[in-house]
Amino acid sequence: MEARGELGPARESAGGDLLLALLARRADLRREIPLCAGCDQHILDRFILKALDRHWHSKCLKCSDCHTPLAERCFSRGESVYCKDDFFK
Repeated sequence: MEARGELGPARESAGGDLLLALLARRADLRREIPLCAGCDQHILDRFILKALDRHWHSKCLKCSDCHTPLAERCFSRGESVYCKDDFFK
């Protein structure tokens, strides 16, 4: 019997690989999974960030100036996102 618990990175990756394999066979499902504006890959993560009407992996949403990850808070000007410090420069 398999022990159940929190999924670690390896298990999440395996689940993501399985989902990608299923998506490869079902174009209708593939259209439902959002693409990341940063890397143009399907977002299979537990959390999807949305900024500037675009979807992002948490690792891909970064400040346009200093490239700091912006998973918690971001500011926008035009089509760019910034951390607080760079936005108020």
